[in-house]
Amino acid sequence: MRGRLGTSAFSLGSGSVFRISALRGGVYFAEFSTTENGAISVLLHEKGYKTVYADSGLIWYGEPPEDLASYFTQRIR
Repeated sequence: MRGRLGTSAFSLGSGSVFRISALRGGVYFAEFSTTENGAISVLLHEKGYKTVYADSGLIWYGEPPEDLASYFTQRIR
């Protein structure tokens, strides 16, 4: 989900791409969470990394939630 400034508050998982250097810098697979992609986003933000949303079908084609309510509906299933 892209914010007004083109940034993304957290990763939705599908089609996510992470810098190897960021992951090697102490961000790891979040085994403590059932939504590990979102947890990794939080860990990246805590380390000072910025996450962005790339609106490109060349990277991934899927149907992400269009708003916060849709996101929570997706998480419930």
